[in-house]
This record gives sequence, C-alpha cells and structure tokens, in this order.
Amino acid sequence: MANLAPTPAALLAGYGLTPPVEPFALAEQGANNTTLGLHTGTGDLIWKTYTTQTNTDTLLYEHQLLGWLAEQTLPFALPAPLLTRI
Repeated sequence: MANLAPTPAALLAGYGLTPPVEPFALAEQGANNTTLGLHTGTGDLIWKTYTTQTNTDTLLYEHQLLGWLAEQTLPFALPAPLLTRI
C-alpha cells in the first residue's frame, strides 16, 4: 500500500498550519478509510483519506453536513472539515 500521509510541506502550504507538523498514530481506525493524527503548531488534527468513496457529490454532502453541524451548539464534539487555502 502506498504511503497516503500528506507531507508536512503540503500541509503547511495548503491548510495554513504552523510548524512543527508531526504525525501520530490513532488508537482506533475506521474500517473504510485511513486516518492519521497530526500535531501542529495550529492544534491537533485528524487527516482522513477516503479509500472507498469516490463520488464527489457524496463527499461534498458529507463535508457540508459536518461543517453545518460544527456551527451548531451541541453537547459533544465532532470533526469539521478544514478548507484548503489553495
């Protein structure tokens, strides 16, 4: 399997993260996609690589839904997409 982890340079340029960018393993992995934890000077993030979903409309819907949910007052945290600067 190819290394799907983003390079620190790509993360800094595309997402406006501040160094250092250090990957870390997550205790749990999903069954359908690959995830990687990232410690950055901006904060801790989860990098998700879609390995089973290729339908652009489905991915856009998921990101829009997660973005909307992140703006709501909820009693729990959930992931929100981080848009690229490019």
